[in-house]
Amino acid sequence: MGERVYLDHLTVAPILPEVARAMCDSLGQGTASAGSLHREGLRARKIWEAAREKAARFVGARSPEDIVFTPSPNEALNLALLGSVRASEQPRRHIILSATEHPCLRSASLQLAAEGVEVSTLPVNRTGIVDPSILSGMVKPETVLVAIHHANHDTGAIQPIAAISSILDRHTAILLVDATASNGWTAVDVDQLGATLLVLNPAKFHGPTGLGILYRRRGLALRNLVHTGDSQALGDIFPENLPAAAGLSAALEAWENQGEIWRARVRTLQEGIWNRLSQDVEGLHLHGPPLGTLRLPHNLNFSVEQLEGEGLALALDLKGYAVGSGAACIGRKQGMPHNLAAMGVLRDLGKRNLLVGLGVDSQQEQIDAFTDILITTIQRQRTLFS
Repeated sequence: MGERVYLDHLTVAPILPEVARAMCDSLGQGTASAGSLHREGLRARKIWEAAREKAARFVGARSPEDIVFTPSPNEALNLALLGSVRASEQPRRHIILSATEHPCLRSASLQLAAEGVEVSTLPVNRTGIVDPSILSGMVKPETVLVAIHHANHDTGAIQPIAAISSILDRHTAILLVDATASNGWTAVDVDQLGATLLVLNPAKFHGPTGLGILYRRRGLALRNLVHTGDSQALGDIFPENLPAAAGLSAALEAWENQGEIWRARVRTLQEGIWNRLSQDVEGLHLHGPPLGTLRLPHNLNFSVEQLEGEGLALALDLKGYAVGSGAACIGRKQGMPHNLAAMGVLRDLGKRNLLVGLGVDSQQEQIDAFTDILITTIQRQRTLFS
């Protein structure tokens, strides 16, 4: 088999070479607890704190103390939602989630509902974007939290977070922003967004797996989800995942230096694929906003009438191209993605979707060849099944 081309970056993006080197260097120096006072412990603490400092700078936090590391992004999202709502002292509690939030937040909200918290769903339009004016009418005096992703993990739809934050300035509700899909691929600044809580996923921007990043505005109380001792920290990674922390530092530094170039180049590749498909394929449906400022530059989610997305993905895999189908956050589970259902996409069409996720490692010649193969595969399957 020839060269494999990975185009499933919406699920996990392969780590950058400099990230791999940093992780290997950390492993080569041995392991130790960052809480220990010996020389090895102090070295571990230096790696851990350097990663927190870089993460704080990356999101515009005022202090590294505003950054909490967790063993995974899902745990960071759970800690943000469950921890903040459970810590609220309001006798009646109400939360609002957009209809296209990540499944882990949707599941956690069901747990809160079982605890007596009122949960409301903010609808999205046909491109997957919320209307701040609708949210304004949903906020109540007892609303303690609003959860809106910065950009959707499946459709790449970028939400009007700053406008939402302006609405919440008139209320006491806090704003939880899931930036796990957008981190790196668009600017993420907690002050500009007005986020009280914000979560990043390094594995989505060519950083390490095994680490979630939670920004918590200073002074906000969170109730921990994990209990291991009197001196536990929020998130409580013990022993600390030092290779992941070292890799995170390298990834964030790379994005600070080259992010603007990478985003522009990948945007060009995205536009090239879609322009070719639009010209040569009939019955093509893009899910989410049109390409441009309202969509992440590395995301394509579309369906082709009369063809199964899973069948196309398997055919492309045999030809050396890894793409996704269904929902990026669910993996092998096939069916109608809840995001597309919330957008009003017809079930027959939504189940046929294909996910193409570009990355900084995507090359023009690879993408040109992939687009040729994709168009040929679509035409061949239509001939076979017509």
